[in-house]
Amino acid sequence: PQDAIAQAIIVQHPEIDRLHHDSINCIRVVTMLRPEGVEYICAYFRMGQGGNRIDYLGGCSCTIQPDGRLNPHGCDNMTCDLVDAHACGQQFSEYRIPHFEKIKETAMRLHCKLGDFRIASWDFSVSPEGEPIFIEVNLKYGGTKYHQLGKGPMFGDKTDEIFNEVYCDIK
Repeated sequence: PQDAIAQAIIVQHPEIDRLHHDSINCIRVVTMLRPEGVEYICAYFRMGQGGNRIDYLGGCSCTIQPDGRLNPHGCDNMTCDLVDAHACGQQFSEYRIPHFEKIKETAMRLHCKLGDFRIASWDFSVSPEGEPIFIEVNLKYGGTKYHQLGKGPMFGDKTDEIFNEVYCDIK
């Protein structure tokens, strides 16, 4: 694209790279600024497939459990069909995001610097040494569709609490 800026070439962790070498496979972490501080909300893993070099075009996604394991079912990003494995054969239920706790901690720490933005969707990869690589933050459109397709409501059992907080106890 005419207005694209590349600042550095990313080399991703071998465990992430083996799923699809031709794209940066991205961990999206959603955080929310609440009265008590920044809270981790959810995350999902976006992976390229086939000849696509962009993880969300023709790729798939799978929600990530708080301990870094993928949920058993992912989503084909083009058709929104549920799938159990990546095109490379990796079963989602048998895969764990390396250094996921560090990624969550980094997203929460960065969110503290945003000011008044309540919800942020952070894109990360992981370096070969296991360090989070910050790619971008999404403040307007956080791509929550893939999380909800794979796991259900983004806020889970906190949905009513968060809606009441955001919408000032409107019933």
